[in-house]
Amino acid sequence: FDEHFIVMKYVMYFINAISLEDYITGTAQPKMNQANIMKIKKSLKNNVTVYGTVKDYFEKDKGRHVYPILTYTTEEGRNVTSTYTVQDTKRRYDIGSEELICYDPQDPMFFYFAGHEDELTRDYVRFLFIGGVIAAIVLILALATL
Repeated sequence: FDEHFIVMKYVMYFINAISLEDYITGTAQPKMNQANIMKIKKSLKNNVTVYGTVKDYFEKDKGRHVYPILTYTTEEGRNVTSTYTVQDTKRRYDIGSEELICYDPQDPMFFYFAGHEDELTRDYVRFLFIGGVIAAIVLILALATL
């Protein structure tokens, strides 16, 4: 069981905020494949790295899920307070600790912990893999009934 998973509402926000034109395949039914999701992941490399201070935690489900709240200053001098979008079951960072983060200059409210980029796409990759396995099984079963 993976303790981290993506908050789907944020993923919707992130995907809606970027142009998907270069990532969509298919003519009759537009779709995104694993390679194109990995391109989106690579686009995260354009983010700016700064130190942020853990101020508090947002708790959900009576504290079973927590999201660290950080403050940081952008390169332009804007002070930002934002909640991390990846849910966890324990408080991994001490309140008051300085953590290296990366933020999107186009949307400074979006950040992730440096070195933890995989948290943002991990569940999609799993979803694609499991979906592919299920599709292959269904195809084999369908061909077996012919």
